[in-house]
Amino acid sequence: MLETFQHTRTFLRKVKTAIGILCLFSIFLCETAAADLNKEIIFGAIGNFPPYYQLDKNGKTFGFSIDTTKAIARRLGLKIKFKVFKSGRLMHKALREGEIDALPSLGITESRKKIYDFTAPIETFQIVYFIRSDSHEIKTMDDIHQRKIGVTRTNAANRILARRKNVKRKVFADAPSALFGLLSAQVDVVAYPKPVFQKLARDGGITDRFKIVGSPLIEIKRGMVVQKGQSELQALLNRGVKEFITSSEFGTIYARHFGRPATYWTTDRIALVMGMALVLMTFFMGAWRYYSTLQLNRRLTASAQEREHIAEELRKSERRFKDFADAASDWFWETDSDHRFTYISQSYFEITGFQPDERLGKTRQELVTTNDLKSESGKWTKFEEDLKARRPFKDLETSTSSSEGNGFYVLNSGIPVFDDNKKFLGYRGVSTNITQQKLAEEDRIRSERKMQQDHTENLETRIHERTEQLRGEIEERKRIEEDLIEASTRAESANQAKSEFLANMSHELRTPLNAIIGFSETLSQNIFGDLANDKQKEYIIDIHSSGIHLLDLINDILDVSAIEAGKLELHESDVDMKQIADEAILMVTPRAEKDGIKLQNLVAGNGLKLRADKRRLKQILVNLLSNAVKYTLEDTPVKITGGAGQNGGFIYKVEDSGVGMDEAEIATALEKFGQIQTTLGISREGTGLGLPLTHGLVEAHGGTLNLESKPGVGTTVTIEFPKERVVS
Repeated sequence: MLETFQHTRTFLRKVKTAIGILCLFSIFLCETAAADLNKEIIFGAIGNFPPYYQLDKNGKTFGFSIDTTKAIARRLGLKIKFKVFKSGRLMHKALREGEIDALPSLGITESRKKIYDFTAPIETFQIVYFIRSDSHEIKTMDDIHQRKIGVTRTNAANRILARRKNVKRKVFADAPSALFGLLSAQVDVVAYPKPVFQKLARDGGITDRFKIVGSPLIEIKRGMVVQKGQSELQALLNRGVKEFITSSEFGTIYARHFGRPATYWTTDRIALVMGMALVLMTFFMGAWRYYSTLQLNRRLTASAQEREHIAEELRKSERRFKDFADAASDWFWETDSDHRFTYISQSYFEITGFQPDERLGKTRQELVTTNDLKSESGKWTKFEEDLKARRPFKDLETSTSSSEGNGFYVLNSGIPVFDDNKKFLGYRGVSTNITQQKLAEEDRIRSERKMQQDHTENLETRIHERTEQLRGEIEERKRIEEDLIEASTRAESANQAKSEFLANMSHELRTPLNAIIGFSETLSQNIFGDLANDKQKEYIIDIHSSGIHLLDLINDILDVSAIEAGKLELHESDVDMKQIADEAILMVTPRAEKDGIKLQNLVAGNGLKLRADKRRLKQILVNLLSNAVKYTLEDTPVKITGGAGQNGGFIYKVEDSGVGMDEAEIATALEKFGQIQTTLGISREGTGLGLPLTHGLVEAHGGTLNLESKPGVGTTVTIEFPKERVVS
């Protein structure tokens, strides 16, 4: 044995030597890498997150994360310093902006991996549910989620539970506040990192006041953090972390902050203790043998007395059982291996009036009524199968009779009995008189049948009455539908007549208006000689402009009537979207220049074409641009933009920074003949058909029109044509 022990010691010395060489080599590599960095590494820290970060009375930072960072830096030969921030938000901002180089530790999540680079985990812990030790109502996860759960504002448990529906949270400022909140019953449960909460409870001497329940909420790993792309620093810190977490120093630091004892049992100490244990074992084995002999003699002496005591207790127990059996309203029974009764308690005989010799020695089938055996054959077949297989049976309902011939019902349950050699001895069980329950059940069934019959009769009456009522309602609805159809037909006829009237009237008005416009234009150009005076020329110009205005109104009325009647014809061709916008702007430019308004064409000039009616498309843009100019103040721009939409179609936007409209004014503007006076008191001439007509023309092309406006800000009109009309 001594030789083996010496060999073991020699082997352990060799292992320790090899480890030492590896450690020296690692230190050399780390020092080389640290020298390559050739700068002081600045780590961020906060002062209000114990036990990871804290500040002493001199404002110096300390804690688990600080101590682990210092230990890793010593192993790597790094020069470091800590910069303390008032909050985690400011610390993270400083890391992203390069004010600091790294963070001592941070929970590793998928979202954070997109922002930072992490080292290997320094520690792993679980967020668990804590409850008070005297709480007995909370046992499952469902019980937990039905209670108010305490969390802290910055902990991951707060963010996770906030996303779950129907979970009631109370947010505390920090862990001590959450601990007190649980102790004072402000909450029923607290979700918090297990080692931190246990450390707080240990420090307060109240570990017995809390316990963990349910499954952990989440497992979190914490590692060092560097900026994205700092691969050299990350690799260096990662080597330091992996070396540090396998060292005894890690256990010492962890125990200092979380209470877990550091590793004490080294290989040498184990070997020493094993040697001492062998010596002590030899001594104690001899002493124990002597002591055991003495104890054996004492037990043998007491054993005879104990057996007599047990026998007396058994006799008392038998008498006690018999008294209970005789006093109970239920009765107990036993059978032999042939299923014949060998024992029935006194209660049975008092109920039935039979004598023991009239029932003992008979089977259960011999004691029940003949009708029970015939009508309930399936039940008895199952019972006999259980007996044959020597299985327990439960709630076997049987009917029997008393000595006077009165019937009653019994509920029977029994179990098989075996001796120590597994030999079958018979059955033992209990029977209950359920006659009153059965009679009550039969009365209830009869009452329910009577009630069901009455209910059925009443239901049939109500169904008949409701059927007649529904028949009348159906006839009334048919009459209403016929009236609605007739009214709809009249309305359609009236609308058709209106459209035809407007079309005819507009056509009749067009002829003299064209003459008025032509004659007034001829006179204004002095084709037949000069006018007598300037006043006449002014009147001629007014007549000409009024005629054009009336003609535009008539044309709009005809277009609206055609749209309403579904008779608007589109003459489609491939239209260049940039070019048509230029033409529309050219037509509106004189009016815009008169009002001091600049028109901007920002339509994408990529040659995109649309299958559309060119004249109607230009009419749409001219109407929108004219409206924008009409309600835009002097020296403010009107912009038209255009390009591909998200759904593959084409979008025009006409934007102005004019007076704008509220919701009521927008609704008025979209109505036929609707004219508005803006909230800023500005009104303009117009027919009131521009926007409704534009809306109809857009829909005729399968497009949509959307109007957004805000008083004092401006208006944006968006029209979108479907992708089917875009020419590739």
